[in-house]
Amino acid sequence: MFLETADAPVESYADLFWYLLQDHQKKTKTLPSVDSASNVKVISNSSSLRTPVRRLSKISAEKPSSPTPVDPNPTAPPLFALTIGIDKYNCPQFAVLSGAVNDADSVEEYLKEDLSVPPSHIRSLRDEAATRAAIIQGFMDLRSDERIKHGDPILIFYAGHGAETDVNDGKGEEGEKIQMIVPCDYGEGEGGGDGIPDRTINALLEGLAREKGDNITVIFDSCHSGSGTRKGAPEDHTRVNRSATLMKDVPSHLDSDILAGARGGRLSKGFLLKGLRSHVLMAACGKAQQAVDDRIHKRGVFTHALITALRTIGADRLTYTEVLQRMERLPMQDPQCEGFNQDRIFFHSKAPSAGRVFYNVHLDEKGAVIIEAGSAHGITSGAEFAIHSSQDFKDDSLLGTLVVTEVEPFSCSARLPLGTDKNIILETGTAFALETKAGKQADFRIHVPLDQAFLCVFDAIALEMKYIDPEHGKIVVVEKKQNPDLEVVLEGGRIVFDILDHRITRYGLTRMPCSVAADVQEVYPVMRAAAHYYWHLNRTSSIPALEGQLHIEFTRLEKASVDINFKPVLGPNGPNLNLSGVIDLVADGRFEYGMKITNDSPFDLYPSIFLFDNSDFSIAPYYLPPTSGQHLDVPLPKRGGSLTIGYGSGGAAPFTFELRDNQDVDVGFFKFLLTTQPVRYNNVPQPSPFTSKRGMFRSRRETLPIFATMILPVVQRRRKLST
Repeated sequence: MFLETADAPVESYADLFWYLLQDHQKKTKTLPSVDSASNVKVISNSSSLRTPVRRLSKISAEKPSSPTPVDPNPTAPPLFALTIGIDKYNCPQFAVLSGAVNDADSVEEYLKEDLSVPPSHIRSLRDEAATRAAIIQGFMDLRSDERIKHGDPILIFYAGHGAETDVNDGKGEEGEKIQMIVPCDYGEGEGGGDGIPDRTINALLEGLAREKGDNITVIFDSCHSGSGTRKGAPEDHTRVNRSATLMKDVPSHLDSDILAGARGGRLSKGFLLKGLRSHVLMAACGKAQQAVDDRIHKRGVFTHALITALRTIGADRLTYTEVLQRMERLPMQDPQCEGFNQDRIFFHSKAPSAGRVFYNVHLDEKGAVIIEAGSAHGITSGAEFAIHSSQDFKDDSLLGTLVVTEVEPFSCSARLPLGTDKNIILETGTAFALETKAGKQADFRIHVPLDQAFLCVFDAIALEMKYIDPEHGKIVVVEKKQNPDLEVVLEGGRIVFDILDHRITRYGLTRMPCSVAADVQEVYPVMRAAAHYYWHLNRTSSIPALEGQLHIEFTRLEKASVDINFKPVLGPNGPNLNLSGVIDLVADGRFEYGMKITNDSPFDLYPSIFLFDNSDFSIAPYYLPPTSGQHLDVPLPKRGGSLTIGYGSGGAAPFTFELRDNQDVDVGFFKFLLTTQPVRYNNVPQPSPFTSKRGMFRSRRETLPIFATMILPVVQRRRKLST
């Protein structure tokens, strides 16, 4: 891209933002007024809410140094993998899957394209090739492969059916339950193969770890138990569960030769085991949950979310537990991570992602440690950097670790761990920083083509970057392959926004129906509203004691009776529309809807519910608990208490859904903020920035803790989805 105003070529987002901010600084250009130009409003009925302090960032007159790509290290340990995906089984009673093979293929594609793993290091087993014998042999071949050195990263991925059955002790008595993965040649008749039990898998992994070390990652996108033991909604035309009901027991002597080689001859049962030392296991769901195979998108929802998170942030910047926190929330499915080494960086950081770079490090005039990379480079607060004395990426050049404390557009301040002498940077003359752990997740990720036509969008984002506001959502511009939330498109001279967030596109909404003129004053409020929107949408908190304890019914309402004033009293009529954690309805404006929440937890709860509209970035309150000067009655009492919204005593008006004229599908999210004490979220709601009264409620991060959060998608269609 050639930037005419600077009369200079631009090759990166960081370069472009530096030129734009320099231009703003020369013109003493200021951000549109919070109260006028941008129509941003501060709405609050609480005197305790303070106005955030926004200060100007310091933009150096000298162009920042470009980062140095990390040279590929020929001595870096390679990764080896076994990928297994089974859609079709010999057993006719098993449901045919549509996404398991695609999942295994996507994992393999990620290894090759993002981690530069040679194809010769990957063994692929798909459908009829994934027999019991072939899968077991795949484990054994990893153990005997002389190319794999002790400590090299190893990945084993399985997508397909899982099951649970009894162990036959040969005496006709019912034995213990055992979990297993199901190979393609499993059969119940004569000559049919068996499954591969958990104890066999654990024995194979223990032997592999003894030979090759404990840098082993195992990923299972399958259920752990039989269909009769799992919780959740029934299957439908959009989804099937990756579990099989087995009619025969496992012989007690099965795989006795493999088990005999296990240390001590005794192995624990089950896949999700505490304190695993041989490997780290990532599983698609809990023991009593369903691993979902999405028939529409032909993918497993867990694997898709996992690969998206790894591609977005980088495997070498996330621990195993952190990747689960960074993944999108999966309805009725809670991925699990077990293993003694679950707090390690993925693959023990020995499989670096492509495109890593070194940044220069120096001490400023006050002695503060400065890394020459900032928000324009995608750096966020809390990121960790390894400091090297040279750029050869060898262990003997490592000086220490830096943690980012404050981020500006082109630089960030960092602190050394306690006890580390910052003079190590001065003594080496020059030091280089390599990001080793991702910081706080960016609130809003957008892709804008590096083209002169989109200069107004970059200008709007630069205006926001110009100010450092710790209490407002952050915008990060990323490449399209880094899984942004939104992409900017130019059509007919107007800025259009394509939705790339899988949480939304999976239901058919791929473009926002609103557009703006290609003008910075039009684009700026949209960027600011989007950052506010995504920060509040993505803020999460999970409390195990609430899992499975909150039940939400969403039903159509009809007149049930009349009150003393002869006004109609509404009541629920028809089935619960909340199926599998999603509300999918025809939005013709003819019907009213209500909600019932039942709280089976041991906690009294104060819920606040907001409707997030992905078509226009508006956030509307659906239910807010009442206020009181003294004692406030608990809206959602513990142990069976319920709250009705839209009918009954809940007090809120019922909901009616109607699509815009230019839409056939709309997707929103009900966001539940659940606390054990009353909290007012005056800062959350915002009107759409696309309306004539453009504006938003000022963002302020709450100091009161959220007890837990939930998201319930509501999909509105012009006509019923065909089956």
